Amino acid sequence: MAETEPTSPKNRLIRLVNDHHARLVGNTREPWLVKLTPHITVLGIIVTGCVAAFGLPGPIDGLICYGKDLVDPDNTIKVATGTAAAFFAIAALGKYELTRNQNRLAQEQVLIDDRSQITDRFTRAIEQLGHDTTTIRLGAIYALEHIAKDSTDTYGQTVIDVLSAYIREHRPQTEPPTSPEPLTTDQQSALTVLGRSHAYLKNPRIDLSTADLTGANLTDANLVGVNLSGANLAGANLDGANLTDANLDGANLAGANL
Repeated sequence: MAETEPTSPKNRLIRLVNDHHARLVGNTREPWLVKLTPHITVLGIIVTGCVAAFGLPGPIDGLICYGKDLVDPDNTIKVATGTAAAFFAIAALGKYELTRNQNRLAQEQVLIDDRSQITDRFTRAIEQLGHDTTTIRLGAIYALEHIAKDSTDTYGQTVIDVLSAYIREHRPQTEPPTSPEPLTTDQQSALTVLGRSHAYLKNPRIDLSTADLTGANLTDANLVGVNLSGANLAGANLDGANLTDANLDGANLAGANL
């Protein structure tokens, strides 16, 4: 059996992005009542025209209802008026449907363009997240935060997943434990972005389980519901941090400032 080539952190992040794109489904369908309203209106106009032309049904003779005599010269104008009303109603409906479809297509194109623009920004930020230069990685992290703010429904949680995975991949715990290196500037920045994501996302799911966060600065971070199970928070600054409902099962808090 052939050996599988190890997957790099960058490739795992790209796979995460692709999985997210596969789940995106646009929903541009209109409510059924909105679709039927113009048709009902036109039907009403046609019925009104017919009543104007032919009148209401006459008296019931047995089971048969009689309208006005169509060959009566006095009804010629009414017949012409009713027919014209029905014709123009049908023409108006056709014009309405054409305009509505054109507007719908234009709106869909705007939506596609917006999504495409955000997708391009997102993809570019993911690529830069794996760059060798710290400043470029920093720019990518803050770019992802802006994307999450601009598109909370589509990319909000995905950005959280990407940054959480970024921390876990770059700050894994070793066996046996070794003296960890301090967090790099971009790693600390990713934690800071995660710690303030509650300001623009509703209940973001942050997973930092098993990550080595030794000495991390999480001052005033909103970590409600965060998964920190098995994480190493030795010496971390958690002063003012909100850890309500956080999962700290197996976490190392030795020397942490709480």
